[in-house]
Amino acid sequence: MHGRDTLRGAAVVHAVEQAGGTARFFEADFASLGDVYRLADAVHAECSHLDALVNNAGISKLGLAAAVKLNRI
Repeated sequence: MHGRDTLRGAAVVHAVEQAGGTARFFEADFASLGDVYRLADAVHAECSHLDALVNNAGISKLGLAAAVKLNRI
């Protein structure tokens, strides 16, 4: 999982682990394209695969997802 707040991320990772799961936290601010690239590089380097990818940033432009250029997703 990712977020901007390392302390909150660590708390969520701890809660997941206490429930018997596993989680990793990566700090990134999706408002920064540089952070997005760093996040992608870090996940690629440290994880063998992704089980799920959910973008819940709450920021979007109105329109059909199919009309969005790939580099804007």
